[in-house]
Amino acid sequence: MVIITLFFMYCVPVASAQKNTSEIAQYMQIYGYNLPSNIQQKTHETFTPITFELFDLQITLRELLYDGCWVYTSAEVVPIEPSIILVYPGSAWLGDQVSGNYGENERADHRTFMEAANADGKRAVCVYVYPKDFDDLPVFFIDHLQRANDLSVLLSGAEIGKEEGTLPITWQIKAFEMNTLTGEPYLESFVEKTHQTTAQRLSPIEKKEYIPSDAQALPFSSMTLIKTGLTTYAYPQWKEEENQALPGFVLFDDNGNQYPSGAPPAGSTYTIENLPHALYIQMDNWATDGYAERIQLITNE
Repeated sequence: MVIITLFFMYCVPVASAQKNTSEIAQYMQIYGYNLPSNIQQKTHETFTPITFELFDLQITLRELLYDGCWVYTSAEVVPIEPSIILVYPGSAWLGDQVSGNYGENERADHRTFMEAANADGKRAVCVYVYPKDFDDLPVFFIDHLQRANDLSVLLSGAEIGKEEGTLPITWQIKAFEMNTLTGEPYLESFVEKTHQTTAQRLSPIEKKEYIPSDAQALPFSSMTLIKTGLTTYAYPQWKEEENQALPGFVLFDDNGNQYPSGAPPAGSTYTIENLPHALYIQMDNWATDGYAERIQLITNE
């Protein structure tokens, strides 16, 4: 299992959160992707936020987005007594600045978490909120945004790949206090809570398999496109396992127009309105090895 903490120095500044705004949508804007408003609305219709208290914190499970392939979540954490507690997101390091990593301007505190806790005499409470189901996956991501009034937004996501209409999800919340002088956790302070719910798929999915017109020109034998209510995923069936580490690829329509990137941070996603009968693929950075030529992919479906 690999936990990826995402952080980008060059990114689109995050806008101030408005009431009823989707934090998942705000997060995707970092990558330059605008989550359609109808998807935001559907996400809020299919999941009711749940709020409870744990470790002198108020925690709200805010959003659960499931499209049949990926699950994304957002949660809000705020200290009940902000004068004595500093929320330290599990995706951060004590040496990270408290806010502004993504251009957030709601909380003007560019000290590190360690500096802020020690200078203000606060307890730094580390918090993780994400589906426990992710722990069984080879990789998933966690991240955070900092809002006004000591509010921290914790985000997570992973490829589930189940494709079912509903998916049981067990949220897990873990919290413990950090020693801000040594950077080590107080293990005896560890608390954990779980909450079970069911994720509703955004909409039915469509799937097509494509075969290269030149079977020898590409390192995969076929490619499956899965169009969900969120985005379209491209999954090559690699000829050799080690080929999975090859550079990425781009897809083009019959007119030579490149399909726009789809929902992040999943790799190889595209914005395709309707799955076509044929399209073209071009491997990245492989001109010298003969992979730069565009190869047609055709489906028999």
